[in-house]
Amino acid sequence: MAEGCFQDQRAYFLLIPWFLELRIRGDVDLEFQRALVYSSVNGYYYARLLDDIGDGHSPVTAPLLPLSAFFHFNFQSAYFPWFEAGSPFWGFFERTWIGMADSTAAGFSLEDYTESDFSDVTVRKVAAVYIPLAAVCYRYDENALAPWLEFYSRFTHFQEMLDDFCDWQEDLAAGRPSYLLCEAARRKQSTESIAAYMMREGLPWGYSKLRMFHDRARAAAVSLKSPPLNAYLDHRLEQFEDFWRSIRDGLGPLSRLASVLEEGFNGLGSDENIPQPE
Repeated sequence: MAEGCFQDQRAYFLLIPWFLELRIRGDVDLEFQRALVYSSVNGYYYARLLDDIGDGHSPVTAPLLPLSAFFHFNFQSAYFPWFEAGSPFWGFFERTWIGMADSTAAGFSLEDYTESDFSDVTVRKVAAVYIPLAAVCYRYDENALAPWLEFYSRFTHFQEMLDDFCDWQEDLAAGRPSYLLCEAARRKQSTESIAAYMMREGLPWGYSKLRMFHDRARAAAVSLKSPPLNAYLDHRLEQFEDFWRSIRDGLGPLSRLASVLEEGFNGLGSDENIPQPE
């Protein structure tokens, strides 16, 4: 369910603007933060609705498309009381929002993902999370924007790769390409299914990429001098490590089982919609 995104401190796009205002001012304006949260939640449901339709998750979602106007209006209008029409915030809003829309449209037609595509398309599809961060900076300290955006860009790499990592079976079954699955298609043996490769080497490879993305985000966070942000990064890493430990020890037996089953049943999953290496 979508509301699960907001539980157990997973809603990083609600927390990080709070950490930023706390770093700049030593306190937060609760009314301003409520506006940011309201905007971001509406933006999340707007993006979720479009993503579900684009990915074909549910045939009942398409008739709900007109509701996107409701979410879009609330996402944008929450900022009206805080920034006048001539504020440079609106230029940032326009560039970011249109760039996100462009990446989302490109992602719907992309069938093979490289690491460059992952950065240019997958990560940019969630660029709207930068908008509340920019709102804090344009209200209090524009000079803080660049280093916090640098951190945020690195952190969204971790978050989006984590989504690919956790959803790989669902994506594979639905024939939805992701960077992780496309990389698996390139790396697997010619007679091996993607599912078998994922259990043999793909998930450990994905784990190493996730650690790399988290390490890069943590390095960028050092200069921000935000104890709550650092504590949050530690918490997210601990959550991920707990999840990885819960599946790591079972990969060996599952990999061997997949190899045996492949011989008689032609693999554990459908690879036909995932690009294969030439």
